[in-house]
Amino acid sequence: MDRTERFYKIELMIRSKGSVRFDELQSELEVSRATLMRDLQYLRDRMDAPIVFDRDQGAYRFALSAKPDTHELPGMWFSDQEIYALLSMHQLVNGLDPDGVLARHLQPLLAKLHGMLGSGDVRATEWTRRVRIVGAARRLVNLRPFLRWLQQF
Repeated sequence: MDRTERFYKIELMIRSKGSVRFDELQSELEVSRATLMRDLQYLRDRMDAPIVFDRDQGAYRFALSAKPDTHELPGMWFSDQEIYALLSMHQLVNGLDPDGVLARHLQPLLAKLHGMLGSGDVRATEWTRRVRIVGAARRLVNLRPFLRWLQQF
């Protein structure tokens, strides 16, 4: 079971049972104690899941202040290779389009990527700085004539 499946399974178990003990989660997911702790922390910190530990019950549940069914995991997931590919593509398009014609159309995707990269040890802006595509013998393209042609329509 990969990480994404574990996240959905944790949410499903808590949602269906109301509260779930740690050992029950651990045996159902078949992961180590450390992995489950990391998953729960990730769900809280990066996915804004209102998961709390109830000491009276000795189990995890959703916070009482959270309305039922208001929290939902994102529907789109990227692996680290896919995020790298998207950031690489962004760099390539920026290199092709120095005037920024496409940049404003790419901004929503870039904002989503920044959110997905999160605010862990390395900030999202640092990730985008680290991904760099070097174009060997790249020819500069003047887009101004093309833009004037587009404005005629």
